[in-house]
Amino acid sequence: LSPLQLGFLSGRPPFPPPQSPTHTLFDPEGGVMAMRGVWQLQKLVVNYCDWGGSSRGISRAFMESHLPALKEKNPQLEVVTQLVRGQHPNLKGIYKNHNERVVCVRNLAPEDIMLQASRLRCSLGRKVVKLRTRHVTKRPSVQGTWTTELKM
Repeated sequence: LSPLQLGFLSGRPPFPPPQSPTHTLFDPEGGVMAMRGVWQLQKLVVNYCDWGGSSRGISRAFMESHLPALKEKNPQLEVVTQLVRGQHPNLKGIYKNHNERVVCVRNLAPEDIMLQASRLRCSLGRKVVKLRTRHVTKRPSVQGTWTTELKM
C-alpha cells in the first residue's frame, strides 16, 4: 500500500481540509501564516510622512493601490495608518504574544513595501535568538566527523 492509501485506512483523510480562509496554515505564496490555525499578526501599523522624500513610495502608490488590496486579502488583520511627520516610514507588526517588529521602508518601491508587509504577516512574532555555540554531544558520530575532503 502507498502512504497515501494508508492515511485513509482509519476512515478519515490524513489532512483535514481548512474550515475557512482565516484558518489555513500556509500562504499560497509559500509562507507560514498561522500557528495551530491562529493568525499571529494582530495589527499592522503603517507610519509615513507626507512631507519627506523618503516616504514617496509609501505615501501615494502604496496607500492608494496596495494597501486596500492588503486589507481585502487579510480581513483578520487590523491595518492602521499613522501620519508621523519628520520620520522615515516604517511598518510595525504587533503580534498575539505582545511582541513587536518594526521594519524601515524608506525609499522603497510599493512592491518592496508589500513584500515587507507580507514578511511581517508570515512571521510568528517570536524573538530571534542567536545560536551561541556549536552543537556538542557526549556521543560523537561512529562514522567520524564530516569534512569536505571526503574521498569516495
